[in-house]
Amino acid sequence: MRVVLDTSILCQDPRLVSTAFRVFLDGLPLVPVQLQIPEVVLDETMNRYREDLVASSASLKGALDSLGRLLPSNKFNVALPDLDTALLQQRQFLDASFSRVKAKVLPYPKVSHQKVVERDLARRRPFTREGKGYRDTLIWETVCELASSGGGPIVFVTANTKDFGEGPAPHPELLPDLAEPSSVRIVTTLKAFNTEYILPRLKDAEELRSRLENTSPDAFDIHRWMEANAEQLLHEDDVRFLLMQFPDSVGSFHVASMTKIGPVKVEGVKTMESGDRLVTISADVVANISITVDGDDYENYVEVRDAVGHDEPLDSGGWCSWNEEGEFAFEVDLILDAAGSRLKDFNISRVSCGSRAIEY
Repeated sequence: MRVVLDTSILCQDPRLVSTAFRVFLDGLPLVPVQLQIPEVVLDETMNRYREDLVASSASLKGALDSLGRLLPSNKFNVALPDLDTALLQQRQFLDASFSRVKAKVLPYPKVSHQKVVERDLARRRPFTREGKGYRDTLIWETVCELASSGGGPIVFVTANTKDFGEGPAPHPELLPDLAEPSSVRIVTTLKAFNTEYILPRLKDAEELRSRLENTSPDAFDIHRWMEANAEQLLHEDDVRFLLMQFPDSVGSFHVASMTKIGPVKVEGVKTMESGDRLVTISADVVANISITVDGDDYENYVEVRDAVGHDEPLDSGGWCSWNEEGEFAFEVDLILDAAGSRLKDFNISRVSCGSRAIEY
């Protein structure tokens, strides 16, 4: 089996540090699979990395300048990254990381410019009606060339469900490009790939599960960790959608207080190939959320008007603040050392509120 990663997956975690990426890279030999990275994906990922680096550096410089105007000491010794050096180091990091798992870089496809233009003019996916989708088309053509070369089935891991499909089959508009439609399977997250192909091949660690559940002195204290970190696990964007269904960037949300943190449950403990332990925990929490909106939010978004009420409309210069209590359920993946006593990394894998949920 071959696994192809899309730009939408790499750009979510360009440093490959999430628990999903760690489990993925660690467990590839168990399946076994050949990891394939289209060259266009690497180029696109590096371009996005450059754009994010430039934007973040500008934001940091602006914040430092603002602090300099507010504080008596107006000089801060914070070195901004050198762009060329950072880009070189990032590309070397990606090349080395994929080389360690014997990944193969797939060259740009041999499809002619004429074929690409014909596809664009026909508005066939991955092209849109606006003519966008050139790089996505090159990625898909790379997948098609790989499929036509034989060598077994392909799993294409992509979060770009709009253009490539929600899976397990590619979007119907893409199927005619494949000699054998069943040769390519769509998986939309690394976690979903891990759950299907890697986790069943990892050994359970029931002894560690027992020590974690019973707060053994020689095991990592998951209960104390959740109490200390529950507030940080509630990201503003997640709360905005889950609690109020406001559009992106509308209103300001922050946790005023955590009113209840339920017991932590151990959902699973696996031993990775490296010897580290993958621990999945869950917990329910109740949080008091402070919400602030301004007059522009009120004027432009019906969701805000419904939440604030229409009795006292806000003008463009006004604002309104109130608190809402929300019940949230977390699922978090922890990576512990082989002894199960030290936390090495963690990621939220799922957070929900009522019938709404976000999966990472």
